[in-house]
Amino acid sequence: MRQLVAILRGGAVRLWRARLLVPLSPLGAGVALLGFWLSQRVGRHKLDQVLYSAGLLALALVALAVLGVLLGALVLWPQLRRATRRQPELDLETGMTGSTGLELSSLRIWPLLELRLVWEEPEAVLVTLTPRLRGAEETVRPLLRGEASQVVRRFILCDIFGFARLGLASRSPARVRVSPRRARLTAHVTQRFLGGDALSWPSGPAEGELIEMRRYVHGDPLRHVLWKAFARTRKLLVRTPERAITPLPSAIAYFVPGLEDEPVASAARYFVEEGLLGQGFLFAAEGAAEPTGDSAQALEQIIRSVRYRRQGGEGLNGFLARLEEGRRRSCLFFVPPVAGPWLDRVALAARQAPGARVITAVDGSLGPGAAPGWRRWLFAEAEDGEAARRALGKVLRRLILAGFEVHVLHRPSGELLGRAQLKALTDLAA
Repeated sequence: MRQLVAILRGGAVRLWRARLLVPLSPLGAGVALLGFWLSQRVGRHKLDQVLYSAGLLALALVALAVLGVLLGALVLWPQLRRATRRQPELDLETGMTGSTGLELSSLRIWPLLELRLVWEEPEAVLVTLTPRLRGAEETVRPLLRGEASQVVRRFILCDIFGFARLGLASRSPARVRVSPRRARLTAHVTQRFLGGDALSWPSGPAEGELIEMRRYVHGDPLRHVLWKAFARTRKLLVRTPERAITPLPSAIAYFVPGLEDEPVASAARYFVEEGLLGQGFLFAAEGAAEPTGDSAQALEQIIRSVRYRRQGGEGLNGFLARLEEGRRRSCLFFVPPVAGPWLDRVALAARQAPGARVITAVDGSLGPGAAPGWRRWLFAEAEDGEAARRALGKVLRRLILAGFEVHVLHRPSGELLGRAQLKALTDLAA
């Protein structure tokens, strides 16, 4: 049954793309049929010269539009193929606009034609042709992380009236790597996941300057003893670092992919690259063969985890089984804000990792809508916001009942949701 559904879905996708190979648009076909009916069925039979002329004019406009699109494609297609033949390696970030280096000739000599560009592979990429002095430059803004070995572009040439359009595909061998955008966390949010309660002096060591004192205990280095104070008070005191942020000695982190997981992927990248997991951390993302302690390899695992969105959490039990029982208490799970098959798997993992913490992240506003009732009825954005809050509340409620300590990061502000907000979301889901 699944194979049949996959075949039907693939056939539907191919038919949808093949529609662009027909130069006549649905609007153009409708205008052409209307013009033919007015000129042949009404104007000629009833000897109405006005309707007859209007029908012929409509047919002529559609014919000129189709002819212009065909001629424009015949002239521009060789230029487009040459421009996309050689493409550099692209290293992009989700949500950030970047240039691909592709430059196209201007359409000033074709004032009635418009050129649009769409990426079919990799998917979820917004493409814009930015005007330049001598032509147009391609700029892209990817919405989803991932990797691709080629770029499949669809050039769509259409007339300004929408009567005709023609789409031609071009494949360019190029390595495309889309990383999750690096999140930004505020200082006090960072302190929650680190030891200490204050920031160290920027020019000093990460663990803080030796500005505090305490009594000497066995094992303290003698170079930190305050001998002058000992001479006066006959008490051994030693200098200790200020209570500043210090990475946890060793944290175990696992990234669970799923729907709408780009914000939490950004948070996971921040934790890995900023050293918030400690120097001896161990990180694994869904689909990874082996866990890693290298930040660059961890980022690669986050990028490739997009392929395993439907299998999110399947490798979690195997990952925890490799760990010693003592290290499971320092586990940190990055999970999506939308429920899926992964939720049951992560909830069951609470028995293997007691005391583990869970982090998720969102982009939209989670506050209650202030719009009046009639606006919420007329506009779908209010309903979407309510649905997002309920979906997040469902995830939070299930994870909290499983025994996890849950944190929700608001990526645009870099802040964590407070207890009152978390309770409101869980109550909304209940």
